Amino acid sequence: MFNRHSYHSAEFWRDPAMEHVETRRACHSRACYKAHSHPTFSVGAVDAGGSHFTGVSGGPSALHPGMMVFIPAGCVHACNPLPDDCWSYQMLHLDADWLRQLLAETGPSSAGLIRENEIRLTDNQTVYTRFCQLNDTLFSAATTEDKNAALIEFIGDCACENDRVETFAAQLPQGNGALARVISQLQEIETPAPAA
Repeated sequence: MFNRHSYHSAEFWRDPAMEHVETRRACHSRACYKAHSHPTFSVGAVDAGGSHFTGVSGGPSALHPGMMVFIPAGCVHACNPLPDDCWSYQMLHLDADWLRQLLAETGPSSAGLIRENEIRLTDNQTVYTRFCQLNDTLFSAATTEDKNAALIEFIGDCACENDRVETFAAQLPQGNGALARVISQLQEIETPAPAA
């Protein structure tokens, strides 16, 4: 498991052979973030300290060690340490298209904790432990095949663990109506196939 030092540290992992995933771990962080969104499906875990998570209906949610949050791509959120405190956390980002394809291949029973239109919070310690093991594997010298297998296994495990889960409607960015229409039209344009 991540070495939780008594001083601030952060580490990032990314591998060109696994472009569909990247992860980070931060220890004793006081960094605060404004509300934002990611183009990725994000999975976060609190290792130590406490934080406030915003982006769910009903106001901020308090997160304590061992809690996890599953955030669909495009959902506005922020997760910050309690005032005048620090916290340790892990954050995994998955390519949304890769994840959709994986879930489509494994069938509807795989939705579990990973749903595109819902933010899900859980204090399920089995899921948290498996997430820590996954990150340990990603940061290790394991082979790409072993890292991919661990990632896919974690996603599959999430489908089986639905205890102690709170579900909230995802909040998408508020934008000007004209811009939203342009984006929608661009997404509907078919891209021509490259010439053979």
